[in-house]
Amino acid sequence: CGAVLAILAAMDSDVTQEQVCELKATRNGTQVEMTFQVKCCRTVIDNEVFMLLFLQDIAPVQQQAYEELKHIIETAHDGFLALRTDGFIVDTNRSFCQLTGYERAEIVNQPVTAFFPAGNSHIMPHLADIIKCTNCFFESRIQRKDGAIRHFEVSGSYTTQHGGRIYCFCRDITERKLADQRLHEQTVLLEAEIAERQKAEEALYAVNSTLEAKIAAAVAELRQKDELLINQNRLAAMGKLLTNISHHWRQPLNNIAAQLQSMQYLHDRGELTATELKSDVEATIHTVTGLSKTIDDFRHVVRSDRNRCLFTVYDVIERCMQLLSASFAENSI
Repeated sequence: CGAVLAILAAMDSDVTQEQVCELKATRNGTQVEMTFQVKCCRTVIDNEVFMLLFLQDIAPVQQQAYEELKHIIETAHDGFLALRTDGFIVDTNRSFCQLTGYERAEIVNQPVTAFFPAGNSHIMPHLADIIKCTNCFFESRIQRKDGAIRHFEVSGSYTTQHGGRIYCFCRDITERKLADQRLHEQTVLLEAEIAERQKAEEALYAVNSTLEAKIAAAVAELRQKDELLINQNRLAAMGKLLTNISHHWRQPLNNIAAQLQSMQYLHDRGELTATELKSDVEATIHTVTGLSKTIDDFRHVVRSDRNRCLFTVYDVIERCMQLLSASFAENSI
């Protein structure tokens, strides 16, 4: 066996050499291939060098490990594919059959591109990336037997055993993709709703601004109208006040005119004495003083810069009665 001879040729120390190799041996007269674990050590007995070679058949152990690994892959939740480097499927598991709806016999020895929808030509470059980088992770779509499209996460690795093998585990992420799509659609709707709400708020703000301006203009107009109304009322009151003043002045003026005519009449007859003249002058001055006081009262009523001060209500009522006395007399009040 070339492997054993290579071990013996390398033995130049007391270090034990181990190697696993396949050997052809004869069992029951039949030559078969067997897998051995070879241990070789060097020892010296009576100044002679001996090479001790131990062979252990580990094929049963490897077969048990293979069966366990095969069981794990077969019962795995994720789908499994074993591919040759040309893309043809060598083996699969039950989960992949369930995910795609195909039987195992319909999958094995078929090109992997047969299970991908038309136009999904990126699978072969991904397989090339797996061979180049030893492992690779990507997302793809697989078409079921019933024509439905399923989304998968594919995790692939490469080994040089058996002439090169690509092993892929496929996880169905269709529900997650649909959830992501629904979330994206809801996000788009929410963003559109937020945009509409912002537009509505901006429009409402513009309306409020316009409304505030209109309210301010209306209030200013109402105030102006109120001022005009107040001025009109004041002018009307002043008109009535002037009427009352004219009535109030008519009698004193008549008295003054009568006194002057009496003075002239007495003077013409030579009967005007100094006492009578003084009495008529004082009466006239008293009447004129009353008229002047009436003018002052009128100015006090119509002035706009009056200051607040303490006053006697009786005096105010009496002065008002004096201003209205002529109107009362005319109307027999």
